[in-house]
Amino acid sequence: MVWFKLIMGVEQVQQERNNSIDMFRLLASLMVVIIHTELMTDINQTIGFIMTQVIPRIAVPFFFCTSGYFYIKKIINKKMEFITTMKKLVLVYSLWSLVYFASDLLRSLHNETSIRIWVINCLKNYFIYGSSYQLWFFPALFFCIIIASISYKFGLLKMLGHISLLLYIIGCLGCSYYSIGNRIPVISLLINSQHFTLIRRVVLMGLPFYILGYWINIFENKISIKKLNIKLIICIVMFLLEIYFVVNFKIQKSIVITIFLYVLLAFVMIFLLKHPFFEKSKSARIMRGIGNFIFYTHPLYIMIITKAWDIIFDGKIETIVLYIITISSSGLCGYIIIKINNKFLNQFIY
Repeated sequence: MVWFKLIMGVEQVQQERNNSIDMFRLLASLMVVIIHTELMTDINQTIGFIMTQVIPRIAVPFFFCTSGYFYIKKIINKKMEFITTMKKLVLVYSLWSLVYFASDLLRSLHNETSIRIWVINCLKNYFIYGSSYQLWFFPALFFCIIIASISYKFGLLKMLGHISLLLYIIGCLGCSYYSIGNRIPVISLLINSQHFTLIRRVVLMGLPFYILGYWINIFENKISIKKLNIKLIICIVMFLLEIYFVVNFKIQKSIVITIFLYVLLAFVMIFLLKHPFFEKSKSARIMRGIGNFIFYTHPLYIMIITKAWDIIFDGKIETIVLYIITISSSGLCGYIIIKINNKFLNQFIY
């Protein structure tokens, strides 16, 4: 009986944690840094475009989809964890917000900006835009969790799933298919609004990718592993062809979201779920912690490295050098925090 309980305990832990998703979290964080360091754009325009605009586009959608998948799985299984989930996320977001607000305060004092303006900006950014440019993810995520929870409460989760698909199409009309969307009167007003970036991030991108987790919960067991690999390859090809099409024919305003990005992410998620790597729990935990730390801190490292390089070498740092130093220094710091294993510090990365 003792061995039976131990085995069942291991199986329960394994079911709660998918290690391949944790590993991919690190890769997604590295992709985000590629965008913000503008990797290779100073060497070649085409290569820079591929590196910053094409390859990393799956990163933030992956974060939304992963969060949505696991949260919706819990509420579908009658494990309503709204308060627990929100408390944990708000804590992490608030801790990092304090770090960035302190940085902004030093900058405001240096520029002789009034404290009143600093306070207003802090409140506005915390609740709406994100306390740093990469942390816009959190206000958008809070919105998604609230909408998904309300929809489930009133039995409207499936309807929300269909609505999210429509919202995503509208988002594509404002980005990769802008020239088409701009010809549709109501859509045109929306996509040319000064607030479209915020609307796109939260409602037309964040929510659809979050609710993609609902569709994956429904269809993941209906796709066999044998057919999954070929479908994933097809999705990658179609994703690249779509980007080539909209760019070559100058249809796009941006390629932040595309139709096949949604499909590609669905199959990437299912592929990861089908290959959970249960035996890699220790490595996955370290990679998840490092990935989170890199995501949360890389703007600080970019700022410090850029200024230090300018002072020391009296010139602008090359993007590839900036990228390597940013991910290596932030990754090393994240690894050290993991090894210290302090209860307070762990709240910053898990």
